[in-house]
Amino acid sequence: MKVIPIVAKQCLYNSALRHSLAFDYTMAYCRLKRSQHAMLPEGNIMSARLILLYIVFPIASYLIGSLTPGLWVGKLKGVDIRTMGSKNVGATNVVRVLGKKFGIAVFVLDLLKGFLLTFFFAWFTAPMASQNYFVHGIIYGACAIVGHSFSILLGFKGGKAVATGCGVFLALSPLATLIAASVWVVFFLIFRIVSIGSIVAAIVLPVAAVVLSLSNRELGRTWPVAVFAAAVAALILLRHRANIQRLMAGTESTFKKSKAAETQQEVEARQPAAGEIESSEDRTDETDVNEKEGDIS
Repeated sequence: MKVIPIVAKQCLYNSALRHSLAFDYTMAYCRLKRSQHAMLPEGNIMSARLILLYIVFPIASYLIGSLTPGLWVGKLKGVDIRTMGSKNVGATNVVRVLGKKFGIAVFVLDLLKGFLLTFFFAWFTAPMASQNYFVHGIIYGACAIVGHSFSILLGFKGGKAVATGCGVFLALSPLATLIAASVWVVFFLIFRIVSIGSIVAAIVLPVAAVVLSLSNRELGRTWPVAVFAAAVAALILLRHRANIQRLMAGTESTFKKSKAAETQQEVEARQPAAGEIESSEDRTDETDVNEKEGDIS
């Protein structure tokens, strides 16, 4: 009769270990207590879980989300990105001020910030939670986005939540994120305006999340992800209100082709065709002959 509890305990241990190291730490702690002839009260376990799930990890997500790679990269180059260009710490302004490679680096760091906070904390706390892991992922992802947009290190100012939000939803709903990212690429290539791509992608994201939830193509992702996506989309639109005004006024900044390509096009446009050069030379020769004939006469 004692074999059944032992086997059940071993199966539970193996299953939880595949999801998170937190269970391993808990079991090791309990074994230590049992070796000391002490029992760990159930009330203390629940209190510790609640503190970790709803206080420690959310605060940590906000604080880590408050870190701003755009500001650091600017400092490394000897500039304060908050005083140049659009004065935003996001990747777009870094591209305008410091160049493409630095902007891409900032975008990747912001994206990883959102992805790792959402994925790691949700995965770490999965054995301690009664719900599916993505519910807690929503909580930690939301804290990361709020930290990025309203950073305590920047006086509760920050970025526009596009890159960090992309990382968060890459952990929560990868397929919906890829759809929204594809829409961003299409609109950027057409209009060469980052804000248009960001605004349209933010609107597409919750729609894609709803469709995928209804079709159940992403197992375990249900309506909470779609509701969260709609809330993040509203935040992104709110953070882009100045861009929307400039778009309506036709004064929004665009990313044109590289200067080398523009210079080459300008040179080609300024160079006349071969026929035009020959006719111009003929006209010049005729004018010189007439002038000489006039002088002789």
